[in-house]
Amino acid sequence: MMYVVYTQFYVGQERHQSDIFKFFDDGIILYSALEQNPEDFFSMLSGLNKSPELSAKYYDKMMSWHGGFEKETFNDAKTMVRINAFVRLFSAGNFHIHQLISAFLSFLGLWSIFLFFQPYILHKKTAATTLFLCPSLLLWGSPIFKESFALFLMGAIFWTFKKFTQHYHIKWLVCIMCLFLGGYFLKVYVFLILFVVLFTYLISSTYAIKASYCFSGLGVFCILFFFLSDYFGSDYSLPWIITWKQKDFFGMLGLQSAGSILPLHKLDYSYLSFLYVLPDALYNVLYHKHIWQARHFLECFSILEQQALLLFTFLVFYFGKVTRVTHVLFSLTYLVLLFLLIGYTVPVLGAIVRYKIPGLVFWILALFTVKWPLPTWMQTLSHTLRAPHKP
Repeated sequence: MMYVVYTQFYVGQERHQSDIFKFFDDGIILYSALEQNPEDFFSMLSGLNKSPELSAKYYDKMMSWHGGFEKETFNDAKTMVRINAFVRLFSAGNFHIHQLISAFLSFLGLWSIFLFFQPYILHKKTAATTLFLCPSLLLWGSPIFKESFALFLMGAIFWTFKKFTQHYHIKWLVCIMCLFLGGYFLKVYVFLILFVVLFTYLISSTYAIKASYCFSGLGVFCILFFFLSDYFGSDYSLPWIITWKQKDFFGMLGLQSAGSILPLHKLDYSYLSFLYVLPDALYNVLYHKHIWQARHFLECFSILEQQALLLFTFLVFYFGKVTRVTHVLFSLTYLVLLFLLIGYTVPVLGAIVRYKIPGLVFWILALFTVKWPLPTWMQTLSHTLRAPHKP
């Protein structure tokens, strides 16, 4: 589906500017080293050899390897190039094989996350249908994007985490740490937020502490860390990193033409500027824009989906009753931290919709952990999906 969008809709966009193609193309360049010099191939695939010779022979030919404005820590494009080079070992260079593997891994991740929440979901079939048929997840969560592999890693983390809480064996803890390490090299902020939220969930469930106390404490910790991180230097200063990332995104907009730029005031590395930009950040990430401001049908589709989700959220919490406080607070905390980071740094609608994908999963699942009356049309859908009774 995304292949059709990029080839038929974004016809004016150059191939090297499209994430769906540039990682694949750069992966082919890295794979070419296997025939020329297998030692170079495995060195680049593992990332252990960073000699200038490799840059001249391979890296300088790639369009996404050097991140331009990005620092080494945040240049997760290298991980995507390595993944595509590895898949090339058995894909015969067929782009659609890469697409198929990406979609399959994304599905596995979504399924594992759903299984983790399943015991606490009240309307299971309706929740599964909503999650797996969510348009944004289908469109942006299955192609050769970082979000697809992030969903797979997140699903693996939740599956392993569940095993760990059942047996508390050191091997499961080691697996969790390895998976988070992989997430660090893929989308560092997504997995860093997940780590602190999941750790808070573990403390609450293990020591029988009220979830409201634990997640409130996490909120206080995040606020204190935001202010105190300035004292650890610019490399660890959260205000500086966010300000730099926003500047980085505006810098890339100056080099590439973006379709839909949303209003976002620039941060100036001051606490007051963060307070001043907060309304823009929340509006962009939660509401986007009015439906009549849509430039084309894809924007219209995204705006309608987001507004429908907001309306559904309001109805659920207005008519429903929160019985699974821990899982609602878990999802809400993850959403707030992720969405604030995205809202402060990203001024482009298409990028916001993509980057929200990990949070969208928890948003949808949280709504179905709330006890609310199932509408008639949803009851009909649930009855239709119910397996027939055997005679």
